[in-house]
Amino acid sequence: MSPRRVVYFPADHRVTIEHVEADPVGFLYRFHRRRGYDQPFASDRAMAVSVDLVVVATVFWALSGLWMWWEMRATRVWGTLSAMAGFGLFALFALLV
Repeated sequence: MSPRRVVYFPADHRVTIEHVEADPVGFLYRFHRRRGYDQPFASDRAMAVSVDLVVVATVFWALSGLWMWWEMRATRVWGTLSAMAGFGLFALFALLV
């Protein structure tokens, strides 16, 4: 069972089916493009659930880090300086791209 690419050309009313070499990067790309819970396959549902869990964990991690930083008065100055440096680096890299 090798992957196939189905391409529809609406101007020509033509459909082509192409053989695609199986590679992990292409598999993950196509797997990532199938978003949501609409797909009938268990692997797609598992991917959607795992993505949702990672998003929730990342938001929790960020918010708990901010809360811990705020509660530890001794680290507020260094934390503020580090956050400002991080935002500055982000802005610099965003402008360079």
